[in-house]
Amino acid sequence: MWQRISSWLGVGSLDDSSNTTSATSPSSSRSSSRSRSPAATRSHARSGSENISSTAGSFFNSMMPGHGPDSVTLQYGANQYHLKFSQDDFDSEADPNAGVTLRSLQFLVSRLLTPKIMADSSETSSTAAAVRKLYKRKDADGVVQIDSGELSVASGNSRPLDINKFTLTHSGKKLDNGTKSLKSYGVKTGDLISVHVSKPEAMSAAAAANDRARKAAGSKKGKKGKKQPAGGNVWTTNNNNSTSSTAQIPRKFPEPTKPVALKTEREKVADVVNFVEEKILPLIEKFESNTPTDKGQRLDDHRLISESILQKMLVLDGIDTSQEDDREVDEGTVPLRQVRKEAVNKMHAYLKRADDAYKTE
Repeated sequence: MWQRISSWLGVGSLDDSSNTTSATSPSSSRSSSRSRSPAATRSHARSGSENISSTAGSFFNSMMPGHGPDSVTLQYGANQYHLKFSQDDFDSEADPNAGVTLRSLQFLVSRLLTPKIMADSSETSSTAAAVRKLYKRKDADGVVQIDSGELSVASGNSRPLDINKFTLTHSGKKLDNGTKSLKSYGVKTGDLISVHVSKPEAMSAAAAANDRARKAAGSKKGKKGKKQPAGGNVWTTNNNNSTSSTAQIPRKFPEPTKPVALKTEREKVADVVNFVEEKILPLIEKFESNTPTDKGQRLDDHRLISESILQKMLVLDGIDTSQEDDREVDEGTVPLRQVRKEAVNKMHAYLKRADDAYKTE
């Protein structure tokens, strides 16, 4: 499971590709039907209580003692969310035996609550309307059922809210060290964890403004280069109403564009690792050797680095390791699942280096 949420509020990114986000922990496992669940599979709410599972399939983690809680109950306002972790959530941690970390839980909290906060803080946006519609839909038993795909669609292009704005408490104690496991905080299966959000209205407004600015920038780029080139197909009308063409007949037609070959899952993992090592690692090294003394600048630099890594971690989460589950891997070939896990561990290590440099006084 991942150790951090991607908080893209007002901060640039080093990602060189378009980003798609899903409402799930970046280490959530694949469903039993081999389909990739982009979010918690189903939310069930009775009298304001909603249940969210981080995977489409169920896995009885309680059969594995010592790994910490296999589920927790999140309390936000009048609503409760029951969140169940999967085996992949534990395996993807730097120390699987220690269990899920606080930062991994914060990721899930942000993915879960971002659409709801955006909906509660806006009356006109299509995103808000879609989310409100989902939460109002009930079955015959009065249970709100939200499919993970619907929750992802409802969130639209809105990016997850800043992880630092979410405060979690357990038994009245604030959980403030993202690298520590829930087990080390004394959290047990089914325990209640309260979620507090700092100024949700301001967060929603800032996120919405950032989305609008991003869309406007994309629109301007799309309008460039639309002028008619010289010698193009331009038609003119004479005074005698006869039409003539000034179009130049092309001497050579362009060759058909060849279809772009789709990359394999292994190639996607390699691309992520290469990008981080070539583009982001130098920034980490610079941040370590010359950490800004100004707190504001230090926070901005740290956020830029960590969020850029997190975007690539989301890409790793989209790697479908189930492709090799039903066939034997050639001898000497590292299984794709292991390749992805090693890449995830590298991302964890880079995040820790950035965190350590940020905390240095």
